[in-house]
Amino acid sequence: MFKTFSTLILGLLLFTACSSVSTSNPKVPVGVNELNLAGYVSGTSTNLTLNGQSLNLSSASIQKDDSSSDASAIQPGVELSAKGKNGSDGYHLSEVSVNSRIKGVVDSVNFDASSLEVVGVNVAVDALTVIVKLESDGSFSDLTLADINAGDYLEVHGAVQTDDSVIATRLEVETEDSGSVELRMPIRNLDTSTQTFSYGLLNHVVDYSSASFNGNLVEGSMLRFKGSLSGNIITVSDMRSKPNHDEHDSGDTELEGPVSALDETAKQFSVLGYTVDYSSATVKGTLLEGARVEIKGSLNDSGIMVATKIEVKHERGGSGRADSRGKGPIEAIDLSTDIVTIAGSSYWTDANTKFEKNDSHVSLADFAVGDWVEIKADSTRSNDQGLAYATKMESNSEDNVSDGPNDGSHDGNDGEHEQPSNPTGERELSGNISNFDMTAQSFNIGSVLVMVTDATEYKIYSQKGDVDASTFWSEDRNDVMVKVEGNLDGDSLTAKEIKIR
Repeated sequence: MFKTFSTLILGLLLFTACSSVSTSNPKVPVGVNELNLAGYVSGTSTNLTLNGQSLNLSSASIQKDDSSSDASAIQPGVELSAKGKNGSDGYHLSEVSVNSRIKGVVDSVNFDASSLEVVGVNVAVDALTVIVKLESDGSFSDLTLADINAGDYLEVHGAVQTDDSVIATRLEVETEDSGSVELRMPIRNLDTSTQTFSYGLLNHVVDYSSASFNGNLVEGSMLRFKGSLSGNIITVSDMRSKPNHDEHDSGDTELEGPVSALDETAKQFSVLGYTVDYSSATVKGTLLEGARVEIKGSLNDSGIMVATKIEVKHERGGSGRADSRGKGPIEAIDLSTDIVTIAGSSYWTDANTKFEKNDSHVSLADFAVGDWVEIKADSTRSNDQGLAYATKMESNSEDNVSDGPNDGSHDGNDGEHEQPSNPTGERELSGNISNFDMTAQSFNIGSVLVMVTDATEYKIYSQKGDVDASTFWSEDRNDVMVKVEGNLDGDSLTAKEIKIR
């Protein structure tokens, strides 16, 4: 699938503090055929998944954009290709390559169309797109499309479509502009006499006259190129041919990604550069252009993936138009009006809202009061009650540990779901502050009381990061959006860190 990597790096040497995969001594499956794997990472920072399987990287060599890296490179939404084996506890990977699509400055943002133009490429954003900012301390802060502005420097992960646009799976805002651009796109308008080509929206010209390159450039071929931008001219310093997979690969293959070039007559489509033949496959769901699918099958001698099983995880990605987000317990659900209240804020939903539990598509009826969820919302689409529209709501098993069911009271739910009882443990809570008490040094986010200790850390990014407790509690912060990490015990959370963007 890709070039042979360096000697395997063992055990905990791979892992940084932000690593989110298994670090235990793995029992690598014996006697199981090696798999070719490719797709976009799902799950959470504490449980990364691919094709619904957990990732074990404890014996993997890892590269990002052709440079040696470690497990911190693997985050939700990134594209990876890998080799590994499927064990009872998930994929045990031996070789991993993480591949970004674009690194460069945002030219423009079209909030209404849920899209960006980044270095001459139209980038579509949907409800499934992970949007974060890489902070100076190496942590990630969650963002929405409304937080991105022209001039921001982005790292984009996503799938190229037949019109050379990109469906973004992850947008990562960098704290500083590196001064360079890097893209992995099909080349267009190749002119070998002037040593130039274009790509994407065709409004940039790439000058490769000073770049070293081994091989033959071909119109339409996939190329990774890096250089400096001046106006609409990119002067390339380095470029490499980027086949989507090694033509000599064969055997069992599993893929996850958006469908493109769907041909219902020929029973073929493309995912991550693979041509998929589904003429003999069992298909669960409806195949559509842009649908997110999981595929199992094998590569034949021609490099075509002959699928045996296809599952459509999402027919559509939903709306990427979001200007707020929150995380916390569901406090009320009204299935008659499709309204849900989370951490003190209520939202309206409809059939286009993306509902997920543990990476699986569900409906609002599959949630219960007390479930700990994360939500993206669009306040520009308010209903007649003035409630923001929920574009996506999701929960994961690690966010909903409980001691057992309670009496089943659901404050407006249909009563079919058991409610978590006094959940405890580490939690992340975000929403608008209420009941801010400078004297008691406490506040609420919805029904959850946030308390602090002498060890609580405070960050206010408008003040360049860390502040002391006296600064944080010196002014009224009611209605301010805040993110809190701490230990939850029933309806109170003792904060380890409080962040205000």
